[in-house]
Amino acid sequence: DCLRVDALAAWLKEHLFSEMPSAEVACAGLDESHAGKVTRSVRNSGRAFSAWINRHTAGWFDMSSLVSLLFALRGLRKVLMTYSSPSGAQMLWWALSLMRGWRTV
Repeated sequence: DCLRVDALAAWLKEHLFSEMPSAEVACAGLDESHAGKVTRSVRNSGRAFSAWINRHTAGWFDMSSLVSLLFALRGLRKVLMTYSSPSGAQMLWWALSLMRGWRTV
């Protein structure tokens, strides 16, 4: 069992937690001294997962853009299947959200 765990750890280190890309290194230098250890751990895990998605999609997606695409496809499917449209308040919210720009992890 110990050999299997060691082999799994080596595989994870090689394939998922390899050398940090330059964008991830830049994010790692952020001042998060006000955040607790759990918060920093969750944020770093999110950044690492986003960088992994970016590497494996040839730079086409990161975590936020992939989730946005999935939500957009699901919303479009719902609109087309139920013939519904968003309310005026929802459209205003979307407009304000788009004006704020893209947010990253």
